[in-house]
Amino acid sequence: MKIMHKFSIITAVYNRAHLLQNVYQSIVKQSITDVEWIVVDDGSEDNCREVVKSFKSSFPIIYLHQKNAGKHAALNRGITKSNSFFTVIIDSDDVLYNDDTLETVWNLNNELNLKKMNCSSISGLCLDRKLEVIGNTFPLRKDNSFIVSDHINMRFNKNISGDKCEFFLTDVLKRYPFPLLKDEKFLTEAVVWNRIAHDYKTVYVNIPFKLVEYLQDGLSSKIDLLFTNNMRGYMLYFNEGSIRPFKIKLRLLHAMNYIKVAHHLGYSCLKIFIGANNKLFFLPALCLAIVRGKKSINI
Repeated sequence: MKIMHKFSIITAVYNRAHLLQNVYQSIVKQSITDVEWIVVDDGSEDNCREVVKSFKSSFPIIYLHQKNAGKHAALNRGITKSNSFFTVIIDSDDVLYNDDTLETVWNLNNELNLKKMNCSSISGLCLDRKLEVIGNTFPLRKDNSFIVSDHINMRFNKNISGDKCEFFLTDVLKRYPFPLLKDEKFLTEAVVWNRIAHDYKTVYVNIPFKLVEYLQDGLSSKIDLLFTNNMRGYMLYFNEGSIRPFKIKLRLLHAMNYIKVAHHLGYSCLKIFIGANNKLFFLPALCLAIVRGKKSINI
């Protein structure tokens, strides 16, 4: 397929039609206009379709509707549809940081050439509405320009916290769809980002790419409920986090949490062992799970 656009912007939305105007305006104002905006309506009950259809612009706006299946399923649909060099996920309560965000990313790639560096993405900062960095910044090189690492090493081994904004090479992102688990409507995006990290590096810059607002009805406010209703997804996340390149301590903690979630789901000890990605750590993780009890699960 011939690449048609420089950027695909994907917004998965559920009952938030009233917020889409802000996302739209942040795209319209961009200095680079060679974009497509893909809005995936995850079974909304509001006027999402009408709102999206009302937007008029020089760039294509693609509206997709699906039965409610969760953000990760909606992202899969949007990513499959995207036809661009870069893809970025902009939630309904987020906006691009400023008018030249896309141009900044494009120029960075022209300077560095991600494909030659075996990099999947460029990752920048997210700011809150007070223009403060969410979490912490990246430990850059001495010239303070950028650093090349990967998601696992940067976010887990170097303890870089907080939401960040990734612009992915679309052809890479298409090869790593979100797993869909029966009767579960949420899967942490870290599952896919970790999988990509096994094969690709990322360019990290301390440049704001996105403004983020955490609303009361957002996913980040429902973490306990999401865990309770989507345990197999978390079991998958913990199991895949129990192997290298995660540090030994994290491998052990993830293996322990994998065991505890699987046990809660009613899996037998034999089935848990057979399904464990890190069988070497199984016995010590099992002992640690017994000693620590329920409070050991950290989501």
